[in-house]
Amino acid sequence: MTGSRRLPLSWGQRYMWLAHQRLAPDARHELNIVARYEPPAGATVRTLRLALNHLVRRHQGLRTTFHPDGPHQQVHPPRPLAIDCVDLADRSPGEVNRLVTAFNRRAFDLESEPPIRALLVTDGSVPTALNVVLHHVAVDDWSMQRLHADLDRVHADVLAERPVTLPARPQPADAVAVEQEPGLGDAALTWWRQEAATAPTDPFGRHRTPPAPELPVAVSASLSSPAAQQAARQLSERYGTWPSMVYLAAFVAVLHRYSGLDRVPVQVYGANRDDEWQRELLAPSFLPVPMTVDCSGEPTLATLVEQVVAGSEAALAHSHYPYDRALEILAEEESRRGRPVGPPASFNYLNHPTRQAGVRRTVLRRNAVPEGWSGLGEDAYFRLYEWRDCAVAVLNAQGTVMTADAAQWFLRGFETVLVGPAGTDPQRRPVDLVGPWPGGTAAGAAPLAWPAPVRSDGSDAARDALVAAVRAANDLDTVDPGHGYVAAGGRILRVPHLLDLLARAGWSGVGVAALTGGAPLAEIAGRLVPQPAPADPR
Repeated sequence: MTGSRRLPLSWGQRYMWLAHQRLAPDARHELNIVARYEPPAGATVRTLRLALNHLVRRHQGLRTTFHPDGPHQQVHPPRPLAIDCVDLADRSPGEVNRLVTAFNRRAFDLESEPPIRALLVTDGSVPTALNVVLHHVAVDDWSMQRLHADLDRVHADVLAERPVTLPARPQPADAVAVEQEPGLGDAALTWWRQEAATAPTDPFGRHRTPPAPELPVAVSASLSSPAAQQAARQLSERYGTWPSMVYLAAFVAVLHRYSGLDRVPVQVYGANRDDEWQRELLAPSFLPVPMTVDCSGEPTLATLVEQVVAGSEAALAHSHYPYDRALEILAEEESRRGRPVGPPASFNYLNHPTRQAGVRRTVLRRNAVPEGWSGLGEDAYFRLYEWRDCAVAVLNAQGTVMTADAAQWFLRGFETVLVGPAGTDPQRRPVDLVGPWPGGTAAGAAPLAWPAPVRSDGSDAARDALVAAVRAANDLDTVDPGHGYVAAGGRILRVPHLLDLLARAGWSGVGVAALTGGAPLAEIAGRLVPQPAPADPR
């Protein structure tokens, strides 16, 4: 292979690339995926280098850079992967752990480096651990399993000194080609329009408070529960569905109690791995999709599971689409309403049957403040990990919609719905077990609003600079600053390039989030801050 290849981004890559752009540079490690590989007997530094470099040659997503112009991805010719090494013989175990942690948390610069790096820990000349860090724009949970299997197979061939044999796997370029088929994704975007038109303005309106110095930027709690896992498996057999649907029903039941909404909006994730080529694709493919669950009349758990199953099937049938176009639909809805629309809470089910927590009873923990996650723009994110010995539920929430105590109450309620009488008595309802959040509604609840301008002078220079950047980034002849970015003709995928143009013109103060909503450009211009010109080096 000679030369590099320029390609558009696949739909799954767009989702992760926009998430990367939305985060502050010092928080982009949130999108790192860390895989620890235990070297088998006989492994050497040389064999591990050979195996990793073979993977990079075979998989174009591991030798790709991503650029805001377009945006586009640039697939580069194979070249050796730089592998860092740290030797236990030269450093204390504590120092090695600190080095490994720092290595794992270092953010990727997607424009200048490939989305993979490796750190090999040795004891003398013997490898003891291989840390492989990847960016989510290159892999997801599903494709990580394929990559790990490929590494095992390649390394076994290298150790045996036989020709390397790997199954052919579809590459990101193949996904791009399929997704350019006319009409693909149209039905999913229609689903998004329908959900956006009926979504509540603020799913957390009864609890939202203004940001304040005394509030944490976000809160997080986790629950490890063998009992919840056992109950979910029993209930899934009783109702003839997957455990994931039972967990989702319990989540919706508690969210209904916390939000006070009868029609509960939720965002779930579609793996988009139904076709054979998708199952083998080594690239991110999962995408979020909204759904609404009717909790009016306080249904029994059996009825709620039935509604969740039907709603999930309908939603996940519309989970393959261009994510940036869905964001544009939401921005258009905000422009129509003349105010922000709050995001639904997200639910993500991840099955890891080989992992175990080693707990025999319920363990509830308050986690560290998830500062990096808070920049992704979600109000609440609930992950359910299905491990070998328990269910692990992790809840992150913005500090403006949930307190640390409320997050722990939520997780206790989630477990109670599964293991309490609602799970054993078909006539019992979750509402009988989980009352409203005892903290009540927020005093002085703050309605959602676009951020206020930092200046009140209505600067023509800032407005003109923003309009010029919107025109240049989107090849537009005219732009009305009274419209939102999307309503004025802007495309979400071009926002990072637009921000680059603004920075070159000497303006900062807004990020990707400001331009992916429906706020009028004139209001956004009020948040722009002029930057001093760089000093003359002469």
